[in-house]
Amino acid sequence: MRTLLQLASLLATLLFSSLTMGETSPIHIVQVLDLSGPNGDTGKDYMTGAKVYFDSVNARGGVDGRRINHVFRDDQGNTAQTVSLTTKLLEEYPATVLFGYMGNESVAAVLKDTQIARTGLVLVAPYTGLDSMSDSARVFHVRASLEDETRKIVRMTLSTGLEKLAVFYGTDSLGRAGLKAVETELAKEKRTILAKSPYLGGGIAQAVRDISNHHPQAVILAAPTIASANFIREYRHISPGTQFFVLSSINHQTLQEFLGSPQAAQGIAVTTLTPSPSNLTTGIAREHAKAMKTYRDEVPSYASLEGFIAAKFLVEALRKAGTPEPQQTAKALANTRRLDLGGYLIDFSSDGKRGSRYVDLAVFSGAGVLTN
Repeated sequence: MRTLLQLASLLATLLFSSLTMGETSPIHIVQVLDLSGPNGDTGKDYMTGAKVYFDSVNARGGVDGRRINHVFRDDQGNTAQTVSLTTKLLEEYPATVLFGYMGNESVAAVLKDTQIARTGLVLVAPYTGLDSMSDSARVFHVRASLEDETRKIVRMTLSTGLEKLAVFYGTDSLGRAGLKAVETELAKEKRTILAKSPYLGGGIAQAVRDISNHHPQAVILAAPTIASANFIREYRHISPGTQFFVLSSINHQTLQEFLGSPQAAQGIAVTTLTPSPSNLTTGIAREHAKAMKTYRDEVPSYASLEGFIAAKFLVEALRKAGTPEPQQTAKALANTRRLDLGGYLIDFSSDGKRGSRYVDLAVFSGAGVLTN
């Protein structure tokens, strides 16, 4: 009976919200990202986290009585599709902002496209660790940078005596940037990489041989998720005691699945750019868990919490703007220098490029759970 009453209350709230918001035009938020391609698992979680926050806002009456219309499309990880789908959506909807795009090449392509640039729309919270393009006024990064991630790993390894480091990296922009970031951080400590090997597509046997011949104590992975899983699995046959560090761009769930079992992932360390979604000591984690249960009934993940945080940051700026007009929204975003979202601090006051420098390390337990 209690469940039925809760459901009835929720339906009444949604109905009231739809009626009260019917007199004003909605706020259109456009998102194009990978939902079924190489990073589809991460993309779906990131989009879901954002959507449940927008749904919760609409259930409470929207933003100043305006309903949020979260329009999203699947580009399958294809850069050309990202641009094409964005162009079509902007012809169909009078968008206020671009939000939560995914992948370094896709984000760069959207920012370079002259037709999209003429709209004057800014991009909020792209899922990328790279500082996309030099035109920072058009992009509001919420997550920490790739440099922040690699700095955390390098400092951790050196402080624990793991000084012989190798890197397995992808040949895409993220992989190359990951390699460079590790080299830069090690140079600051007057050290160099012991070995490095690229993922060139296909098998990984050569990369395993190239790196294992140098006997590193730890390997940092900046390659695509499936390639990284295959590398770890094959490398452990040769050197089972080697420590692995994985960047946040690699999908944790997919990595574990391709390794075959929770036990196979045990001991792998990954960078996380939000507090733990399962540790409800922070206000943002509690709010996220409640919204996920109410609007999606799915298990929270790091990616869904990151999407939730990004959406909350955007909505706060929309409230300050007081209008869905794109230029006013951009101005409100630019003027949002410091914001506590419930244990997760957004702070653009240091350099204006990124709202967060939060990076932590979590390790897979034998049960397949990431623990800090």
